[in-house]
Amino acid sequence: DLHDEAHNIFEIKHESAAENTDIESWKDSICAYLLSNHGAHDVHNNSFRTDLKDEEGWFNLGLKMAVVINYDEALELSPKILFSNAYIGIFFEEGEIYEESIKSYIKSYKVNPNNHVPWYQRGKIFEEHMQFKEAVYFYNKAIQINPNICMIWYRKGVLFEEQMEFNDAVNSYNIALKLKPNIERIWYKHGYCLAELYRYEEALSSYYKALEIEPKNHTMWLIIANVLEELDKFQEALEYYNKSLKLNSKNDMIWYKRGYCFEELEQYEEALECYGTSILLNPENDYALDGRSSCLEELEWRE
Repeated sequence: DLHDEAHNIFEIKHESAAENTDIESWKDSICAYLLSNHGAHDVHNNSFRTDLKDEEGWFNLGLKMAVVINYDEALELSPKILFSNAYIGIFFEEGEIYEESIKSYIKSYKVNPNNHVPWYQRGKIFEEHMQFKEAVYFYNKAIQINPNICMIWYRKGVLFEEQMEFNDAVNSYNIALKLKPNIERIWYKHGYCLAELYRYEEALSSYYKALEIEPKNHTMWLIIANVLEELDKFQEALEYYNKSLKLNSKNDMIWYKRGYCFEELEQYEEALECYGTSILLNPENDYALDGRSSCLEELEWRE
């Protein structure tokens, strides 16, 4: 079955490559090889020798041959194979063949120590295996070579965040955002770490920036509302809960949070209505049950 699946992928790519050779076509051929090594020579001899007029064409063919066949043949084909060892490692890594991947990265930075790619990629392998100290070491080595790669700083930030070292995470995200200020995900992670440090105003600014970049991220409305609550800005928080309910009117927790804001604003009738809706949607929502009891006591006391 695997052989048949690989054959089908090869056949499709053969048809597309006859007209247009691109990176996705040979990348997919490697993925197919990871399913089955049968017919690899036929694939590369027939399907992908469509554009060998320049150095890039031979370089790409060298990458294909190196992964699917062997390094020696690839070295004869590609004048840039010293650099390509890093990319060979990437494809082994994507196929979860980590030992071969690491061998490729080591070969790459031994031959060309000024290439940041293998250092970064090796750091990713350690990160995937939850070896955070080693991952940071290799990310730092990559940064020493090229400090202007946003993704490396971002991955460092993620590592620090996962270790709950939020100050270090914020510092890494700061540099990543200086390099690429229009990535919504980094602004979100930046805001999250600031919130964990109780720096709510700064966190709110980061969340607003993330929402500006990706206004359709409706989850961000709830995140912003939660931070506004922490800042006792309950009226502003209500605006975001109202937006969220228009899209998800059967979410009992949003109704509860809306009721909580009304309660904090001493608008108890409105709070009771929200708590009641939350309980109808989820009779076991203890937060809403407690909130309703609190409001009833407050109204009774006022009478």
